[in-house]
Amino acid sequence: SITSDFGTINNGASSITTTGALAAGATTLSGDTTIANGFGLVVGHTAQMTINALIPEVQVLGAADGVDAAIAIGGFGTGIEPSLVFAKARGTLASPTQAQNGETIGEILWVGHDGTDFTNTNLASIHAIADGGAVINSNSPGAIIFSTTAAGAGTVTEALRLDKAQNATFAGNVKILKASNPVF
Repeated sequence: SITSDFGTINNGASSITTTGALAAGATTLSGDTTIANGFGLVVGHTAQMTINALIPEVQVLGAADGVDAAIAIGGFGTGIEPSLVFAKARGTLASPTQAQNGETIGEILWVGHDGTDFTNTNLASIHAIADGGAVINSNSPGAIIFSTTAAGAGTVTEALRLDKAQNATFAGNVKILKASNPVF
């Protein structure tokens, strides 16, 4: 066991407890691996970065185009479907309660650096919300909202909503391109 500032890594069968950076080159862990709350997993850098006023617990930071800053989720074999799952509940981890109408269940953000930091520089977002009631007994109406930031604006605004009834609501003009002739 190693003790430093980093936190505790526990793979079920044995644990490494550190209070500093754990730098071991290539390390293979088998079983479940736990990193204590308040500590992060950082790949490609030496420390966590603040992004959009948050310090994400898991960060993949890279300096090589398309190499270091990529995340791949792969599934191989029949019936294996790679997934990225966003789960939302009220309450606590030990006692979760139902998500409520209008709550954001998950969000993907695109944030650009403004020359100073990553704070308040959202370019676009996609988020899913509970739409039309609380999530109860597998009844989970939802909507997906696509948002963009207009020129000169500081925040994203809703551009397209796909609601629980499968209706599409556009905030601006709808342009449909057919062959080489735009149809408005």
